[in-house]
This record gives sequence, structure tokens and C-alpha cells, in this order.
Amino acid sequence: MSKLTHKAATAALSDLTRAVAQFTVLEDSVNEMTDAGEKESIQDTLAEARRYVTDAVDWISAIAEGEKR
Repeated sequence: MSKLTHKAATAALSDLTRAVAQFTVLEDSVNEMTDAGEKESIQDTLAEARRYVTDAVDWISAIAEGEKR
């Protein structure tokens, strides 16, 4: 594995790890939700988690494309 591929894989793993942490935060927030006012905060957390997952998918796609060449 080249240094660039290793760096990309490491970045993807980091993004996925953050995504898992954000989904855990979301689950905790939902479990503690007592009113509709918390809904916006939960939506923000979910949006952040989705961005991390999207970034990870982009990194993995780039690795796959690079390995094909």
C-alpha cells in the first residue's frame, strides 16, 4: 500500500470513527428527549454524522479508483 493510499485509508477510518461517535450521541439525545425543542439539536447531530460518513465514502471511493489504475 502506498503512503498516499495508507493516508487516505487512515483518513477514512477516522471519519467513520467520528460518524459512529456522532450516531451514539444522537441515540443518547433521542433517549433523553423530553420535548420537541430538542429536535433541532438532534437534527444537527445527525447532519454532522452524515457529513462524516459521506467524507469516508468519498475517501474510500478515491482509494478504490487509485487501486484500479
